[in-house]
Amino acid sequence: MNYPSLDELVSMKPEIDDFIKINKLSDTYDFLDNFVETTQKEWSNGTYWIGNTRLSSTDPIPHEAIESEKHRIESGSIYVDCANSIEYCSIVRHMKNFNELLRLLEILSDMKELQLSYQRLNFCKSIHGRLGGETTHNLHQDLVQTIVDKITLV
Repeated sequence: MNYPSLDELVSMKPEIDDFIKINKLSDTYDFLDNFVETTQKEWSNGTYWIGNTRLSSTDPIPHEAIESEKHRIESGSIYVDCANSIEYCSIVRHMKNFNELLRLLEILSDMKELQLSYQRLNFCKSIHGRLGGETTHNLHQDLVQTIVDKITLV
């Protein structure tokens, strides 16, 4: 499974902002601007890095890149070639950006789950009347029970 590309993440900013406000989250994702800036630098050739994985802004973020970088950070191997305090600061900045990316991916997962829940609820509302049920505050529970009853009769 791949995650959205950098361009897709940037295009989703309004929806993400709304979700963060509605759910009173304190998350930020300033790293997106840093990644976009990097892709616009001449030396980057339109690419940015997630750990050891080089990506263009249109490439979906591979699950393997996320897992590989998690492992590098958790194992401490990210510090192996750190020779001075400037490199250490760069690693710390990278880890902050990476953690923000992980949190953003969690938020996107929550948003997708919520969207699926709304779709299921709308579907249930659309067929509830056809199953002979009445609209109640427990619509979803009534509907599930009615469907289970109908299936077990077959």
